Amino acid sequence: MESIFAFSGYRVKYSKAWRAKKHAMALLWGDWLESYGRVSQVLSGMSHFNPGIRWFTYTGNMMLPHNGVYKHVLQRVFWCSPNAPNHSSIADLLLQEYICHLHVLNQRMEQENNMKHEQINQLLHENQENARHLNEAEEEKTKMAEHITQLEEELRQERSKNLSRRFMPPTVTGRHNYYG
Repeated sequence: MESIFAFSGYRVKYSKAWRAKKHAMALLWGDWLESYGRVSQVLSGMSHFNPGIRWFTYTGNMMLPHNGVYKHVLQRVFWCSPNAPNHSSIADLLLQEYICHLHVLNQRMEQENNMKHEQINQLLHENQENARHLNEAEEEKTKMAEHITQLEEELRQERSKNLSRRFMPPTVTGRHNYYG
């Protein structure tokens, strides 16, 4: 981000820089799905050229959706090779490099999943807050409607009292008599 700013004077947002870095890594190394798909091929090739090597992939029952289908996610690769004089150190170096690459990709995927979980939790929290505010507003609305109804009833009663006073003859008190 700083090098682009120094070169062009334009500030790149962090999210755009992150996406560009992911795209560049995918162009250089392939994406993580392709890399995970090649693990068994690489290990099979090693076992072909190094007789006696044994390998095992571990997924830990972790699954993620891919095109609507849940697939296992590679977490670890175990292998052992006999200590033979024809043991190929180049294959071991390639495998170690490839496994380091897979480890980095796995960490990035975990980070992305954690970020998605955090975003989901934040959205859920916001949704709960909004629901709480809506409930409070609905309760306030109900209270206001009840208060308005009560005031309208009091107003009706007051009007009926005023009407009855207006059309009723005055009561007879003392020597003043309305009728005579």
